[in-house]
Amino acid sequence: MIIKPRGIPLRIEQNAALLRRLVKHHPKRLDIEEDLSKRIAGFRGEQRIDYQLKLLPQEDYDLFFDLRLTDHIAFFQLDTLIVSPYFCAILEVKNISGTLQFDSQFQQMIRIYDEKEERFPNPVLQVKRQQLQFERWLALHQLPPVPIEYAAVISNSSTILKSSSNSRFYDEKRMILDEGILEQIGKWSKMYKKRMLSLDNLNRLKKLLLKHHTPYRVNILTLYNIDSKDILRGVICPKCSHGPMKRIFGKWHCSNCLTTSKSTHIQALYDYFLLFQPTITNKQLRSFLLLHDRHHAKYLLKQLHLSSKGHNKDRVYFLHEELFSQLGYSNVLQTQKS
Repeated sequence: MIIKPRGIPLRIEQNAALLRRLVKHHPKRLDIEEDLSKRIAGFRGEQRIDYQLKLLPQEDYDLFFDLRLTDHIAFFQLDTLIVSPYFCAILEVKNISGTLQFDSQFQQMIRIYDEKEERFPNPVLQVKRQQLQFERWLALHQLPPVPIEYAAVISNSSTILKSSSNSRFYDEKRMILDEGILEQIGKWSKMYKKRMLSLDNLNRLKKLLLKHHTPYRVNILTLYNIDSKDILRGVICPKCSHGPMKRIFGKWHCSNCLTTSKSTHIQALYDYFLLFQPTITNKQLRSFLLLHDRHHAKYLLKQLHLSSKGHNKDRVYFLHEELFSQLGYSNVLQTQKS
């Protein structure tokens, strides 16, 4: 059963918002586009693995996608965590094309693509660290020790794996192709026959995983060293991307393609949430949407039923990703696909 579904990573949405709002010929635009393309490819690779994992017997396994926990030493991210009463398994998904060669002497992975060699981080060592951190996390929460298996999964169907003749780096249990994932989980199931988690402990573990999941949010402008002055303000037309649109008689009007909309300011608010912060004041809203009327801005905020604190000019409204997702504005992958 899927306990925590995999959503579009916030970082992908942040990159997409940055590209929507960045001035046209900014020198960082190409870097941001390349980063977004790689992240979308990685996410789609994870989705391909998720499709296979959904074929597992729901009564035997619980699935957690994209978990971020801390062992009180450091945060760690788990692409996929499989939980059963007998064992747990961590999968680190890599969507890398080309030929991957493993070198045990230097513990590295080399990607050969278009006759070029490129060094990649060792995915087996990466997922091994995650296993150790998850082991510590279980102990911190006073849960019984449970066997924790782990593997790096290559989700690209065209990828070729190679290893040097004496390499111990390549291990079919630790580095597997996507089509072998269900078979490998079946092997682990045959290895562990003793129940390690009672029903109470299993339910407690699942609740703790959800409770302690901490999404990671970066300051995207600081990350790319972009000045906020380079971010376009106003409501952008959803049809032709021209901006800013003008608010006339309760609708947003595009002077370029004549599109009108009552609600496209919500996309602008989502961009503000992604690029700046998850809170906004009436004054900040007016500045970002290029509005002049304080009462008009208050009306737009009130329509969204946002939680808030403070009174009058000191009132702060809380934006959250779930709101925009429910309203259909968290759709960057659909946009990319089209």
